[in-house]
Amino acid sequence: MFCLNFLLTYWASHMAPSALVALAFTSLIYFNMFFGRLFLNIPFERKVIFGALISFLGMGIFSYNELQQIQIHPGYLVGFFISLVATVSASFGNIISARSRQQKVPILANNAWSMLYGCGLTLIYCLSMQKSFHVNLDLDFVLSFSYLVIFGTIISFGAYLKLIDLVGPAKAAFTSVVSPVIAILMSVLFEKMVFDRLLFIGVLCCLVGNMIALVPKSWILGKFRNAY
Repeated sequence: MFCLNFLLTYWASHMAPSALVALAFTSLIYFNMFFGRLFLNIPFERKVIFGALISFLGMGIFSYNELQQIQIHPGYLVGFFISLVATVSASFGNIISARSRQQKVPILANNAWSMLYGCGLTLIYCLSMQKSFHVNLDLDFVLSFSYLVIFGTIISFGAYLKLIDLVGPAKAAFTSVVSPVIAILMSVLFEKMVFDRLLFIGVLCCLVGNMIALVPKSWILGKFRNAY
């Protein structure tokens, strides 16, 4: 989760558009459901599967234009499959974290050791590939790096692993659908991205899929009865 997933995702991003990489990562839902059933004996929930399919449809709508470009740029397909391998790696990290919580390993300790292992393996990779260790200490870099360390890593992964502990790896993986939706909305607000009909349908599918998967069935039925 803190090494192979990152390295493969960066590699894939050099070969395929970010929308395709994001679409591949939404498959985390299915990998977490499958591996959770295989290794943790967590049963499948019909509403989670149904919600995942609707959300995946929404991400497919987001990436429609990029998927059309695969015929023009065959390298996109390679990048897409590398992203799938990265997602499998992330899923194994999710399952290991869930198993650690079953064994009462504290989340902070689990996070700290996982990041240490990830940093160590990444260091070995960088040394073997003779990567440069030069650091640009410009203010822009320091601020962005600090943000990624504090909010994008320590806080976000602590919250995410706690989410796995609370709702299980399958439902926690729905964050992989929410993140691209937020990114698209930010692009509409700050990057003059056009919010057309397809984008609206895609966002709606993702939100509905998340609601179906994550909201308790008893709550939905209760609201339905109250309405009628």
